[in-house]
Amino acid sequence: MRNRRVLPFFVRGLSLVELMVAIAIGLLIMAAVSAVFVNSRANYTTQESLARLQENARVAINVVARDLRMTGYYGCADAKAALTSVLQSSASVAYNYSVPIEGLAGESGKLYPSGTNTAALFPAGATPVTSKDPARCPSFIGSRCTGTDAIAIRMSDPASRVLLTATMPSTSAPINVSSSLSSLNNGDVIVVSDCGAADLVHITNVTNASGSQTIAHSTGGTPANAGVTLSRIYASPTAQVTRFVNRVYYIGTGASGYPALFRQNIDPATAIASREEIVDGISDMQIVYGVVLASDRTPRVYATADDATNLGPSTANWANVVSARLQFTSISVNTTTPSAAVNASSPNQVQPKQFFSTVLLRNVQ
Repeated sequence: MRNRRVLPFFVRGLSLVELMVAIAIGLLIMAAVSAVFVNSRANYTTQESLARLQENARVAINVVARDLRMTGYYGCADAKAALTSVLQSSASVAYNYSVPIEGLAGESGKLYPSGTNTAALFPAGATPVTSKDPARCPSFIGSRCTGTDAIAIRMSDPASRVLLTATMPSTSAPINVSSSLSSLNNGDVIVVSDCGAADLVHITNVTNASGSQTIAHSTGGTPANAGVTLSRIYASPTAQVTRFVNRVYYIGTGASGYPALFRQNIDPATAIASREEIVDGISDMQIVYGVVLASDRTPRVYATADDATNLGPSTANWANVVSARLQFTSISVNTTTPSAAVNASSPNQVQPKQFFSTVLLRNVQ
């Protein structure tokens, strides 16, 4: 007769029911952990997209607002004083610094008050890219997106400021500045100014010698000087020379394919070479301008650039613009799936957000 061995209770195996319960509990725990991980990752992606969206809008507003505050700056000369241009083309859109700001509203097709057609401002000469927003933005780097505004800003660049080292002996004499401080070059258009006047003139030759830079402003050149005579004799050390800036901000297709904020020179001859992509993810820019009464210089109405009643082609109306209200629409840029279209449908897609800023034009008051 065989002996049977009785196993202790604590070494008994699991029943099928117990095993299935254990597996079910394990699966529930794994599902909960996976859900927490997925939700945390989705939340991180959403927060990162939102942070970048806000950062892009902040950069766009800061860059445009900084230049807007400097609109009409020509040294310490009052922008409303008599400003003299030595250029033959002083009335052209590229060099008319007597109009410190111009605007383009949506599909009006013109920059006001000059009435310049947009085709001359936004040449498409760039390597084509695949646009993420083909319905509104063409597949070219820098071409303006449909329905967006643009703004032209004219001023002298304070970063290029250099003082005269010697008083001009005559109004037609060359201008002397310090070569160690100057960044001016042949062909630059400059503003020579003091607190009483300002002249816009083209540099035809720069000569460096013994720490001094001599700036000639002869006739001819591109753009051509109509003469060599400035409006007054500029004296050292109160007079200064700064580089003339005439740039336009607009929304175009960026190198990534997403809409982006661009800046470029308004001169068609150098527009493509000077074009800069400032920040991507900016799908729209809308601008209205604060128009004042001459009596108190207080904005009474905010109007679009093509508003025929308050702004439009009237230079006199634009002389009463003292502020600009910016509206940027910022979108999330999909870095995880670069081929995704703008604002593609996704559970974690951050929706476009609008940002506003009102900027006082300090130099046109």
